[in-house]
Amino acid sequence: MILLSIINCENKESKSQTKTEETSEVIESTDIFEATKNGNFNDVQKFITDGVDVNYINIETENSDMMGTTPLMVASSEGHIEIVNLLIENGADANLKSGVSDSSLSGESALQYALEGEHTEVAEYLETIK
Repeated sequence: MILLSIINCENKESKSQTKTEETSEVIESTDIFEATKNGNFNDVQKFITDGVDVNYINIETENSDMMGTTPLMVASSEGHIEIVNLLIENGADANLKSGVSDSSLSGESALQYALEGEHTEVAEYLETIK
């Protein structure tokens, strides 16, 4: 009976870890991009604290503007300097290029997104990181 309880506890822990990993993947592929695009600093910070990969490339969006991008690229294109800084401080790679293998995206960096959006402050900051 004790052995069965130990096994049940181990199985519950495994299921809990799997759900956490599955939830994290769902958050990475949707919510952090929307929070970043909308400039929701606190939400982005929470996603990072929860372990979301700041270099996750969005391939699961219905919003074609964010397809093949990272949260840093989205923040740069929107001019959200505080979020750009937060992402960089938490390991975002400013040198990644946009795109997915079956896409016609041009392979732009966060800096290029900032320049296209005429977000000078973000662009100048990103230039110091290269």
